[in-house]
Amino acid sequence: MNEYIENIIDHYKNPRFFERKEVFEKIIKSSNESCGDKIEIYKVSESNNIKYYFHGEGCALTIASASILCEMLNTTQIDIKNWNLDNFINYLGIDVTVSRKKCINLPFSCIKELIKN
Repeated sequence: MNEYIENIIDHYKNPRFFERKEVFEKIIKSSNESCGDKIEIYKVSESNNIKYYFHGEGCALTIASASILCEMLNTTQIDIKNWNLDNFINYLGIDVTVSRKKCINLPFSCIKELIKN
């Protein structure tokens, strides 16, 4: 197993910033009706800093992608404002079938909507 797949598995089993928030600046909710994945991503102002959290249920790719995105935004200087889905998939370092791109796009599209403002 390569390090990228191990990273996906780790983020699925131990998601970072996985927490339902009651107080938030903005929330985006989305779901994939065909498979049942559901996600909520929160934009939260904490001590004059913006943080991102998520909550939901879904497959390994959906949960891991949400976790990785929140971790990137909260702990690194990586700017994903101009990224498209393929940029993020390349960052993940894994091969993804067309049908599984939906799993990754679910949290990605939510995050992109939140960071626009």
